[in-house]
Amino acid sequence: MHMVRFMGRLLSGLVAMATFLAAAFLLWVAARYFYDAASRVPKELGAPMILVAGGVLGAVVTYFLQQQSAAAQRIRDERAQLYSDFMRFFFDEVFARVRKDEAVPPDTLITFFDNFTQRTIVLSSSRFIRDWSGFRLRFLSPGASIVPNYGDEVMFAFEKILLSIRREFGHRNWRLREGVVLGLWVNDAAAIAAKRASARRTR
Repeated sequence: MHMVRFMGRLLSGLVAMATFLAAAFLLWVAARYFYDAASRVPKELGAPMILVAGGVLGAVVTYFLQQQSAAAQRIRDERAQLYSDFMRFFFDEVFARVRKDEAVPPDTLITFFDNFTQRTIVLSSSRFIRDWSGFRLRFLSPGASIVPNYGDEVMFAFEKILLSIRREFGHRNWRLREGVVLGLWVNDAAAIAAKRASARRTR
């Protein structure tokens, strides 16, 4: 598995390098062609032509960068909405029912996950897709409802999903050890996390 990942990264690096070299070569050819053309132009016309060409090139580059920035901002806004909907669903629907020892209706789960999955494929990073897929396959059976008493395992696994969401927005999650995020709404999260850490050390 590690060898496959290494080869994938190596291949990606080689493709990126080849793309960069090809772009540099094309830029060199264009610059050479422009220089040859400009050298044949009378001196009194050369300076105005260079100014015009520079202005056009600057306008094109500025427009391209603005479009790229606008597209990136749209993705960030849609991603923020995606994860806001995710958090609202789990806190307002799932955890609210768990506190009452109620199960979430299967139709509610199916409707939410169908919509969430479609948007996740388009908007989320590869890392979040991997983390969420692992969580769903482990704890959410297709067609089943979420029931209470899942135990500590699902609770801390869900915390990892929340940390993954934070990484989507550039947070490094420094010093957010296991149980810290859960402690925002689970009173004994720190104590449970300490017991889990102690159990892992004695294995």
